[in-house]
Amino acid sequence: MRTASAADAATGVAARVSLRDREWGTELVLRVTGVRSAGVCELVAVRADGEAWPVATWSAAAGHAPLVEAGTAMRLAEIARLEVRAADGGRLVALRP
Repeated sequence: MRTASAADAATGVAARVSLRDREWGTELVLRVTGVRSAGVCELVAVRADGEAWPVATWSAAAGHAPLVEAGTAMRLAEIARLEVRAADGGRLVALRP
């Protein structure tokens, strides 16, 4: 299992993720804090070549710290970074596993 955490000073959002290699891809458990407004958030896995795959979406509420469990077919070794994005596509925080 690998873990990563990051915070973005501009957005105030922080995240911590645990990643585990599985035979089908990568299992992820993500905790996000500091989201300032309600709306939909998205977790995206990005390869070194810039190709991005959606991993999960959830409804965020100001002041809540959701625990998001998800998976992607992308192998752990292929993931260059993970991004938590707002519904408008703006990046809230990026993590490097």
